[in-house]
Amino acid sequence: MAKPKYLWHGSIRKMNTIKPSKAVDLSGHPASNKKAVYATDIKALAIEFGLVDRRYKKYADYSKKPVQMVLINGNIRKGKTFYLYKLSSRGFTEAPKGSHQWINLKEVKPIEMQELKVDDYKHLCRKATKKDKEFFESLIGKFG
Repeated sequence: MAKPKYLWHGSIRKMNTIKPSKAVDLSGHPASNKKAVYATDIKALAIEFGLVDRRYKKYADYSKKPVQMVLINGNIRKGKTFYLYKLSSRGFTEAPKGSHQWINLKEVKPIEMQELKVDDYKHLCRKATKKDKEFFESLIGKFG
């Protein structure tokens, strides 16, 4: 896949500069546990990260169109706002390849920021079924 011109970052926090932070991915994949700015080339997926708190366990279901956030525990932040950042892809690398996850080890200044309402996008997120939870459990430590 060719590198896109722009990437997206969704957050519950309003920021002028997005600073690298330590990610915790239970699969243990090295690219998903770095201190970095994480972004995606899928706008809907970036939006989904603003719908739930960071500490909740979740994963993206790419079989759904658009991609859907599956919430293992916790709740959708109903009635709240979140922020969607448009970023230049300069300085980002896709890791792992083909994952739609892009990382930059340096802080990033957004090109643009939108303040959005969670309630307008909550259809992009769903509570996990028993089958979803079993799938999530199978991912833990997969690369560790």
